[in-house]
Amino acid sequence: MSQYGDIAILAVELFPDLQDPRDAWQMATEAMGQDIQTQDQVALHTFLALCEAGKVLGIPASATGPLDGDPLLMALQDLPTNPQAADGLQSTAQEVLLGLWTVGLLGEGSPEQA
Repeated sequence: MSQYGDIAILAVELFPDLQDPRDAWQMATEAMGQDIQTQDQVALHTFLALCEAGKVLGIPASATGPLDGDPLLMALQDLPTNPQAADGLQSTAQEVLLGLWTVGLLGEGSPEQA
């Protein structure tokens, strides 16, 4: 697994106790011994966008989620039939998306749910 994929998975696991995706991400980042860097902000925003859109299992959607035409959501929609769908995203965004998708934490269509 990748660094940001692992952080995202841990953040989902921490969410039930914290009830805030941003707090869960921060705690997961600290638990993994990572310093907050600029790249981390891209990964964080990717994680938050997926949460806000209601795509992460166990985390409710928010009213401010990304729009359907968002490149991240389009990549997620295409992943089940096109494994290269995330190629157009920044590498840290890819790590978050693919990390969560691979272990079945992203709505219907994740490999673990098939």
